[in-house]
Amino acid sequence: MPIRPLKIGFLSQFSPNDRRASSGTNYKMAEHLSKIGHLHWIKIRRQPWNRFVELFEKAFNKLSPKKIKLDGTLLWGRFCEKPLDKKELDRYDIIVAFFCSNTLARLNTDTTIIYFTDATFPCMLDYYRQWTNLPLWNRNSGTQVEKAAMDKASAIIVSSDWARNSAVQDLNQDKRKVHVVEFGANIDDSDLCIEIPHTSSGALELLFLGVDWERKGGAIAIDAINHLNNLGIKATLHIAGIKNPPAGIENNPHVNFMGFLNKNIPEHYRRLVDVIGRSTALLLPTKAECAGIAFAEAEAFGLPVFSHDTGGVSNYVHDGCTGRLLPLGSTGADFAEAIADAVRSGAIDRYSDNARALYKERLNWNTWGERVSVIINSIVDK
Repeated sequence: MPIRPLKIGFLSQFSPNDRRASSGTNYKMAEHLSKIGHLHWIKIRRQPWNRFVELFEKAFNKLSPKKIKLDGTLLWGRFCEKPLDKKELDRYDIIVAFFCSNTLARLNTDTTIIYFTDATFPCMLDYYRQWTNLPLWNRNSGTQVEKAAMDKASAIIVSSDWARNSAVQDLNQDKRKVHVVEFGANIDDSDLCIEIPHTSSGALELLFLGVDWERKGGAIAIDAINHLNNLGIKATLHIAGIKNPPAGIENNPHVNFMGFLNKNIPEHYRRLVDVIGRSTALLLPTKAECAGIAFAEAEAFGLPVFSHDTGGVSNYVHDGCTGRLLPLGSTGADFAEAIADAVRSGAIDRYSDNARALYKERLNWNTWGERVSVIINSIVDK
């Protein structure tokens, strides 16, 4: 008798067909979970007045020195989200929940749950700008909700050791149920370069890939590209993802500003793939990062990565192996020297080979799907 395919509930506010949401993680996760069983989107729906709550939070944070972050708190879950029907939830063999601690904490179901996240509320506190300077009640509520969500899950899958350590140490989760499975690249396999061209002997084509100019260290990247050219190393910085760059950047002769690229638009997606494919290295001196799909995308093409050693980055970039991770607070001049040293010593070619190898070993969605499948099957078989 044939084994019935698993019925998997995909709990998320984002459509699994949206390549842009959450840097494409929802899209790729859904694609590979569909290989494990029949996938159905359980959409998290907001109350009609949710928009007014968001506007209140935005106005409050603009006017007050103290900030609030309501998403992820008890208040948000009770008043801003529509409850989900238990009968609907119980018809699945397993529910996979993505980045939705407030929904999961209140979920009423007998179905086995696996919780996916790239960070915990405690490790985001005073790390990302939106989680900075929160009042004590907000901190406690967010932490309480995150712990309640994780307590309900039979397994917790995170994208870095940084997040796993927080789940175990800050939220008292059993380390045996917390698994690290790195994200892959939001690039189709058919678009990946087979042969990786080494370009350390020619002009450098560096890539800055991100939406948040300040958090991703855009000013540091500009300073670095200027320093490299001052050192006599011809280099261009391609900037992709930024909608509204600071004044003057587009006039910099060492910068190619490409604007915001939406992966849901084929033309934009193709431009992104093309610029990654012709770049020498990724220069992304991010100041705060949970994981970073951009790292996996760059390494898929064999691009060495130059970034800060912060958050979950070290799961994606191995210092001295696939690139360089400099300490937080490093300047554009520091990054320029690190890149120049890699070029002069020839290490940049070794970084390139190792970056591609790391992608093939761990930073691809096929590997993600295989590792997650093992975790799911081990739970379902119990």
